[in-house]
Amino acid sequence: MLKALICCLVLLPRQGWTPSDGDRVVVLGGALLEQEIRTAHWETEVTRRLPKRAVVWRNLAWSGDTVRGEARAVFGTPNDGFNALVKETLRLKPTVIYFGYGLNESFAGEKGLPEFRKDYERLIQALAPTKARMGFMTVPLMVRVSSLLPDPAKQNRNIQAYNRVIREIASEKGGLLVELENLLDGLNSQEDSPNGMHLTATGYEKTAGRFAKALGLGEDGPWEVAVQPGKAEVVSGPLQTAVDNDKLVVSSPAIPAPGKGLKVRLKGLAAGTWEIRGPAGFAQTVVVEGESPVTVEIPVDAAAYQTVRRLVSDKDMLFFHRWRPQNETYLFGFRKHEQGNNAREIPLFDPLVEEAEKKIAATTGYSAEITWKAKTGAN
Repeated sequence: MLKALICCLVLLPRQGWTPSDGDRVVVLGGALLEQEIRTAHWETEVTRRLPKRAVVWRNLAWSGDTVRGEARAVFGTPNDGFNALVKETLRLKPTVIYFGYGLNESFAGEKGLPEFRKDYERLIQALAPTKARMGFMTVPLMVRVSSLLPDPAKQNRNIQAYNRVIREIASEKGGLLVELENLLDGLNSQEDSPNGMHLTATGYEKTAGRFAKALGLGEDGPWEVAVQPGKAEVVSGPLQTAVDNDKLVVSSPAIPAPGKGLKVRLKGLAAGTWEIRGPAGFAQTVVVEGESPVTVEIPVDAAAYQTVRRLVSDKDMLFFHRWRPQNETYLFGFRKHEQGNNAREIPLFDPLVEEAEKKIAATTGYSAEITWKAKTGAN
């Protein structure tokens, strides 16, 4: 009995870690991860929740890819694609690798499971020299976004079977299980997904919080501060505060998510009418009765978030052209005798990517000044 218990404990997936300061993250997978770089909602959400951590994020996903690297073969053999996948990953010297495979393989059904497991373990073994921490993403179940599309129920049974294998691999390798099986729950329109398995910009935006939570970054609750004479207490959120008589200064190394507000609960104001002022012209009149506290919700300008998102997407596109340049056949392939001399320019993308990352780091952060002033009756 004790031996069986010990066995089960050993096979539990590693839980509770997130990218740390100085980590180099590489993301591998298919279209769902590759196409994310166009809007960068997922990566921006991760960046937002890891303020001031110097995390390098590199997306090596490729549409149509599998654990065998077949989509990367270009004009070569499937084994050439696998070797290209391994070579590029090793070049980046990752300390964290997230694997997002299984969707394309799942169309082979139950009979493809043994080969999927074998090929997945082959890839893990090939990347073992990195000594990277590894996270294994399960495959999101498909959703029906149009009556014109097939019912995904049968294919979802295949996906669930492949997800069981992924969970087993995560346990056996001591990796982080990134549970995405229900990622697309609630998406029922082609405004969110064109086909029930890939996402539009709106779909990526709606699922960004779920993706970050699956990586272990927790819930993103409201930002709230409770204020009473002479002091302020952070109720929730990554906030720092300072109080000076009738003024509250709130700051954070993080940027707030779109649609989130800053709740300020004021206690100890004299009975009467008060005017509360905040950033971006915010003004609200409140009436205090007795000793009851008043709460105001101050809208947060989403401009900072959108600025960071555009910078993240720009950085990702620069890196995309670094590792997947157009006309790579002429640069590195069988026609390099024609234009191969231009290949020397490809590493020139590296300083551009690094400069883009500096801009992202410089743009994160939030600060606000809130004041309150008696209008009538208060003294």
